[in-house]
Amino acid sequence: MRQAKIRFTMLLTLALCLGLFSSNVFAQSLYDGISGPEMQRILNTMGFDTELTRDDAGDPLISSSDNGLNFQVYFYNCSGDVCEAIQFYSGFTQSSNPDAQSINEWNTTKRFGRAYRNSSGDSRVEMDALVTGGVTEQHIRNLASTWKIVLREFAQHINW
Repeated sequence: MRQAKIRFTMLLTLALCLGLFSSNVFAQSLYDGISGPEMQRILNTMGFDTELTRDDAGDPLISSSDNGLNFQVYFYNCSGDVCEAIQFYSGFTQSSNPDAQSINEWNTTKRFGRAYRNSSGDSRVEMDALVTGGVTEQHIRNLASTWKIVLREFAQHINW
């Protein structure tokens, strides 16, 4: 378990460092919230294929995947098309879902991304982020890079 934690920390550090070294390449305008189309543009430039729709409340909703792992980006506290918070989310259904102890282990050993089982016993992993108060595009890219690591590590954790 210690090796997995070290590996996760190293991958996260690498993702953040790559983002810092490339920060001069991208415009450093500050965001006070983000729209669905702007988040979609950022994800697309990072190599994600995305589909932008609306959720039941009328807020933006992005569907995407990374190496066969599907995920969504939900938007919260929206005023018009600009939203203050986002949530990366992925749900896993399988015949042998991890038990509560395994989910608890994830939540106590991982810094980013929280996991749980829904009422049907299916595994879920989420990562919330505020995108207000003057965040840069690079910060949003770092969030997406962190999510990519969280998603892959969680899939490995539950033997997906």
